[in-house]
Amino acid sequence: MKKLAILTACLLAVFAVGCEDDDEEGGGSGVTGTWNGSGFYDAGVQLNDFTMVLTQDGDAVSGSYDITRPNRHMAGSVSGSNNGGTLDLTLTPNGTVNGTVDGDTMTIEWWESGFDGRVEGGEAHLTLTRQ
Repeated sequence: MKKLAILTACLLAVFAVGCEDDDEEGGGSGVTGTWNGSGFYDAGVQLNDFTMVLTQDGDAVSGSYDITRPNRHMAGSVSGSNNGGTLDLTLTPNGTVNGTVDGDTMTIEWWESGFDGRVEGGEAHLTLTRQ
């Protein structure tokens, strides 16, 4: 009986260690943290600095962004979702982001829009890393 109790305690300890909450801690497919990277528009214009500071609660993602490209600086708020590593975000007032996150690497497509909602810069492709 004593051996069964020890075995049960060991199994419970192993199970508890393996059950972490990835979304809340920012590991796995969670996106909590500061993300920074660069990329290019389809037309070849470089995006020098693309930063998002994100918080994830369940699937909901919120935060802020700061983007620099030649002759333009953009900043605003982020809202949307991360569903199992698939991102669907709105950057208010500057467009939408779709992409994926794998650990500390985020690969995204950003469709830049102006204040009236029309596409201005076109589609951009970026890779961000968690800082």
